[in-house]
Amino acid sequence: MKRYIFLPFVLFVSLLAKAQPEVTLPFMHNVFQASFVNPTAIPEHSFSSGFSVFGQAISNGFQPKNFMDYRTDTMYVNLNSLLGDMNDKNLIYVAENADIFHIRFKVKSSFAWFAVRQNTSATLQYPRDLFSLAIEGNKQFVGSTIDLSNLKTDVSVYNEYTVGYLKDLPRWTFAGRVSLLQGLANANFNPKEFKIEIDTAMYAHTAAADGQLRTSGIPTNVDGDIDFDVVDDQWVTNRLTGFANKGFAISGGATYKFDEKLNISFSFSDIGFIKWKDEIQTYTLKGVTRFEGLDVLGDFLRGKDVDVDSLLEKTEDDFTRDTIADSYTTWLNPKFYFSANYDLTRRTTLGVT
Repeated sequence: MKRYIFLPFVLFVSLLAKAQPEVTLPFMHNVFQASFVNPTAIPEHSFSSGFSVFGQAISNGFQPKNFMDYRTDTMYVNLNSLLGDMNDKNLIYVAENADIFHIRFKVKSSFAWFAVRQNTSATLQYPRDLFSLAIEGNKQFVGSTIDLSNLKTDVSVYNEYTVGYLKDLPRWTFAGRVSLLQGLANANFNPKEFKIEIDTAMYAHTAAADGQLRTSGIPTNVDGDIDFDVVDDQWVTNRLTGFANKGFAISGGATYKFDEKLNISFSFSDIGFIKWKDEIQTYTLKGVTRFEGLDVLGDFLRGKDVDVDSLLEKTEDDFTRDTIADSYTTWLNPKFYFSANYDLTRRTTLGVT
């Protein structure tokens, strides 16, 4: 009995640990969630089923400790360290997986399983110049062009219904799973061009943009504007039961056993896509606008308010905006893992991922 009481405790502690779950899960063979990272993970039990309350969180972005410091109950931010840690192109990836249900059983030397989980992922690709402009100002860019064309983002929420199979052989273990994806919501921004030129005469800013913001599953009103007031029980029911946004994904892996103690594994996951068709909104932004600054002092001396609204309206008028509803496809973020295990004892394993 102690063995079964201890296992949930280990799972709970591991989820609170600072180590990334994609690094620790491959070594937790008795935890079903390990099969999402390495399908060849073989549990000691022959049957498992459950409605899980646990999830996984993955992040590869900033480490706040690199540019934040706490001293005497005060937080200090070192912006130079923040810029120093950036490359010309940077990527932040954040994901959360909530396992809803699974059932797995053993037949001779094979395992088969069915599982449902909900996935949320957010990807932000951004250039260093964006933060450099905000922190150090535009002086460094006078007479040049700031290229922000690689400022891209994608946020997706989807359910995954997966079927998996594992075959254990004397020297090899092979496994794979196929997933049906149910897209719930998505926002995607991928500009072809997004540049700001600063001239040397009047320091005027000329912005040129050519890009699209595409959304699916975002609630809108009759005018096509985003409006969460329309969300009710029926809207939620339709969203969770509809399969208008379908997708597919595959995952697999192989493990080679040198002997009873040493083995190496290679696995891949989330190679797939989602075709978004439901509640599509595509906002096209294309054009050139010029900003020569605000006459704040002059308006103040004349007793006038700074007319920011007219400036924004002029900027909007300089761009061509179209709202269309064409379907589009987004790809998942594929993952690849390589790990090696050496069993020191039955309950102690030395591994690297």
